[in-house]
Amino acid sequence: MNEDIVQNILESRIEDKEITKCETCDKYFAYIPQKRFCDNCIKERRSSDYKKYYQKNKDRVLANKKKHYYENQEAQIERKRKYREANRDKIKKSNRKHYLKIKENKK
Repeated sequence: MNEDIVQNILESRIEDKEITKCETCDKYFAYIPQKRFCDNCIKERRSSDYKKYYQKNKDRVLANKKKHYYENQEAQIERKRKYREANRDKIKKSNRKHYLKIKENKK
């Protein structure tokens, strides 16, 4: 009986365009016109699409990445240097933690 009531409420809210049901995982989310999938499903689909594209075009992607790095090498080095200056303590703490972890594993 409770399930029927809940189902009726959900159906009425869908008809009133307050909520929408995701087509893949059947979760309910706030109504947005022309949106058929929840945020989690969209994120999963994008990451899987990117992985497929990367596997097909790995050489091309890496070549573009390398080309972009060499074209903007000075700017990237400058950005990294500024980051290291601004976060010196954070980096030291992280390096120390990593060093202690390695030292612990050797024993």
